[in-house]
Amino acid sequence: MLKRFGLWALVVVASFGSTLRADEQTGRPFVVVVGIDKYQDPQIKPRKHAEADAKALYDLFLSKDHLGVERDHAKLLLGSAKEGAEQATRANILAALHWLEKSAKKDDLVIFAIFAHGAPLGERSCYFAVDSTFKNRAKDAIASGDIEQIIDKLPSQRFVAMVDVNFMGFDPGKEKAPDPNTQNFYREFLSAGDEPKDPQPSRVLFLAGSATKPSLDLETVSYTHLTLPFGRYSDVRAIERRLTAS
Repeated sequence: MLKRFGLWALVVVASFGSTLRADEQTGRPFVVVVGIDKYQDPQIKPRKHAEADAKALYDLFLSKDHLGVERDHAKLLLGSAKEGAEQATRANILAALHWLEKSAKKDDLVIFAIFAHGAPLGERSCYFAVDSTFKNRAKDAIASGDIEQIIDKLPSQRFVAMVDVNFMGFDPGKEKAPDPNTQNFYREFLSAGDEPKDPQPSRVLFLAGSATKPSLDLETVSYTHLTLPFGRYSDVRAIERRLTAS
């Protein structure tokens, strides 16, 4: 089952799962997982395995042998309408993020994972929902600023983002392809305000690969798939200490 979606899932589950169960004062985990294979807009390229990977990761988090998330503390959003999952529309994804903001407390572990495509948007980026369009992405995609506004209000001081998104996963057609400003990517998960800053306390970002290329499609995971944006988070034990610190 643990295929393609990378070592970062195993790091979160293996490192934090036992700690969550062992510490009675640790808050409860809340999880949102998004995966989209095919988009309604033909200009947005389809993805292989995004929904299967999202469902496998969701099941892993719910498993009593791993993180043991309560079912009413987890949401799965997929591009296709499948039993047990909400459709990954823009409205539903934003609603799930707001649910995290309003539900999680200070000591709760919050995990947001997304397997999707995105695109540059001005100096920042956006994430495509199943009903987004490339042409009108400024209006119908999920802007990084939309996510930032929600995450910055999150009471939890233990937040993990797991991002497998190709921000060039589209066909621009006759338009000139927008230039990605990768220096501004992912800020929504780590810092607040208009200027780049150090990560907020106990925020960790795991990336599955390059921001402008598809992630590797392999049958088994490898240590080479783990990308951490900040050197001081490269040690798994240090990440665990940071997330579990009271």
